[in-house]
Amino acid sequence: MQNRSNDIEALNDLIETLIDSVNGYEEAADVAKDPSIKASFHQLAQERRAIIHDFQSRVQMRGGEPEESGSFSAAAHRSFMNLRSLFQNDTKAAIAEVERGENVLRDQFETVLANEQLDPEMRAFCNSVYDRVRLDHARWDSVKRALEAAS
Repeated sequence: MQNRSNDIEALNDLIETLIDSVNGYEEAADVAKDPSIKASFHQLAQERRAIIHDFQSRVQMRGGEPEESGSFSAAAHRSFMNLRSLFQNDTKAAIAEVERGENVLRDQFETVLANEQLDPEMRAFCNSVYDRVRLDHARWDSVKRALEAAS
């Protein structure tokens, strides 16, 4: 039973951060001016929603109550992002904030994966999602650097 509660807590921590990620992508899509970047943000938000649903199902299968909302600090950060975008190129600000949010998500996955009590099946699942998170992070970091170099 200890492993189940440990797994549920770890998965819910990731769900909360993934919800923040979806909200961040949607917010970034709202402020970005570049149509292809906007479309990418919307697509990634959809992909993350599917991942959240998968995580929530796994929490329920373990007898837990899945997280349904993001964190307060992420909501505050999105408000700051809105303010900041008023003074910067909107697409550039959106990409910088998405990349920052991907850092937070990557760190959360690393914390969960460092948990030695995590069930091996859950570890394998989290690792597979983490691989995607790392790819997304690298992508936005690269786009951000390219925009900075062009400025």
